[in-house]
Amino acid sequence: MTETQETQLRAILTSAHLNYEKKLNLHACFKLSDCSLGEDLVQDTFLKTWIYLVRGGRSI
Repeated sequence: MTETQETQLRAILTSAHLNYEKKLNLHACFKLSDCSLGEDLVQDTFLKTWIYLVRGGRSI
């Protein structure tokens, strides 16, 4: 992955994080009845998405 591609992916994921994190956290909090766990799961999902994208769309 080139530096330009990584910068573009970082911008896309950052935008998604800013636009959707709050709503995803609220939804996870409601579904799990545990806001702390919900926030952790949302954060883990964003982290795993970043790793997936950096690897070029390949799983572990």
